[in-house]
Amino acid sequence: CEVDATEAREILSKAPNLVILDKPDEALYPMPSTCVDKNETFVGRIRNDLYDKTIVHMFVVADNLRVGAATNAVRIAKKWIEMEA
Repeated sequence: CEVDATEAREILSKAPNLVILDKPDEALYPMPSTCVDKNETFVGRIRNDLYDKTIVHMFVVADNLRVGAATNAVRIAKKWIEMEA
């Protein structure tokens, strides 16, 4: 099915712990230095593929120690507790 970058951006903007930085006219997009010591994941450069309408490209960065390990473990534990209650 076809995917639209604008629609993907809107959906992603509602996701918890995710920050959209996607304003190329202002040179505002995620860079690895953006996410150091932060618990959020940053997404930008959201674009439709030039040749395949079922593909959307995006650049995603996060502090891997915080989001990929410690913070993610805490989020999973909280969700598990929430589901058990």
